[in-house]
Amino acid sequence: MSATRQFPFSSIVCLRVRARRKSDGAEVGFIGTAFYIGPNLLLTNAHNFAESSGFAAAHNATIMAGLNPTRGPGALPTNSDAVSVETINPASAVIIHPLYRSRDPAVSRAHDLAVVRVRNSAPHGKFFRIADFTPSLNQKIAVCGYAA
Repeated sequence: MSATRQFPFSSIVCLRVRARRKSDGAEVGFIGTAFYIGPNLLLTNAHNFAESSGFAAAHNATIMAGLNPTRGPGALPTNSDAVSVETINPASAVIIHPLYRSRDPAVSRAHDLAVVRVRNSAPHGKFFRIADFTPSLNQKIAVCGYAA
């Protein structure tokens, strides 16, 4: 897609998250998706940053907005592929929904949300607005993101 540097695609963010494996302490990387929902706020899934049974909580993340990869399918994105790039410390920049850590797996899955505060503003000052309504069963929606 050639228009990823324009809204709405410019406000879709690729997360490159780093965490340590609990079994041996090795650093591993994950890819996730976030969306600008305010000038300096992202909405994403809590599981992108939270501790799990196999991994410690994320300790580093690169935020890549308006990604337009140039190296072909399956290649990891590079900083030059993005409109905006920054690195964050999740411990101070990420707020995980409190119910995500519920002992009830169904409650946890239903609250798999996190908000991330970033320094870089939404590209072109445009971001997604959270709808204040409940969609009907026939409501059409679009879903997009970066595959892990």
